[in-house]
Amino acid sequence: MYALTDCRNEFRGISDVLFMVSACCSFFALVLILVIVASIPSIVQGDGLLASMAEQRRSGNPNILVLDVGEDRARRFLAEEQQHGAGLTVQTSSSCCMRCLQGFACLGLLLLAVQLAIGVVFGGLKPVFANRGVSFAIGYFLVFASLAIYLRIRRSNTYVDHQKHRDEQQWLQELHGPQQLLLFYNVPTAMQGDPDSVAGKSVISFGKRPFFFAPVPEAANVPGAFATTVHTRIPQAEGQTGDVLELQTVVRHQTPGLLQAAVQAEAVARIPLEPHHVAQVRAWLQERRAIFEFETAPEVEMIEPEP
Repeated sequence: MYALTDCRNEFRGISDVLFMVSACCSFFALVLILVIVASIPSIVQGDGLLASMAEQRRSGNPNILVLDVGEDRARRFLAEEQQHGAGLTVQTSSSCCMRCLQGFACLGLLLLAVQLAIGVVFGGLKPVFANRGVSFAIGYFLVFASLAIYLRIRRSNTYVDHQKHRDEQQWLQELHGPQQLLLFYNVPTAMQGDPDSVAGKSVISFGKRPFFFAPVPEAANVPGAFATTVHTRIPQAEGQTGDVLELQTVVRHQTPGLLQAAVQAEAVARIPLEPHHVAQVRAWLQERRAIFEFETAPEVEMIEPEP
């Protein structure tokens, strides 16, 4: 695009910087619009799920269980959760071909950085930015490299733990009255269509923490597909101020082909229970253990890609 202007391929300073900024903003705005459009069906399905839960609650359906957790119990739970992290662990493995490709990519970036540094040290910045095309290439590279670093930081355990503690602290400050614990088993019907959609999922929700459960399809073990499983259990209250319902989410993904890579992520979340609710919740989950994976040990073995 810049080649169509009459700048004679010379870097124009602030005007070119503003041009690069506007191009990046347009790109990110396009991505945001696409994400919003893609999320509209999920929002509609979520409204249908809420309407279904409200209707079944009014009719007294045993597949929905609503309990109140007292404010004192919720405060003690949130104060205790401040001492725990997000419990996020990520395991990755890759084939020899994938590791070689990653090594060559890192080596190429390192050589580019060394070459740029040598040019700046011995020739200054002016020769580097004399060519407008090179200036734009360096600018866009720095923007997307900074974005990659930012996203990497957001996925780190330190950032996730900080975000969890901040949300819990805000929740603790806004906490007033008992908090509602909702368990909903969504019986599959022909009207729901795709069981993987939001409208076909079961739910366990406490305050601002919803967890969705969907039947594991047969294609979950197919290479290239994401497989998400949520296991629930009520552990012994050792070192805790009360009973809790523990939810362990396991996500697996393996890419097929020559450049194989496998990723497995696990996260643990807890929900407080009143002592007189433990037996009731245990019996409710036990009757529906197929969907809620109640007290089933998750299979956490990594699938090593073939070399």
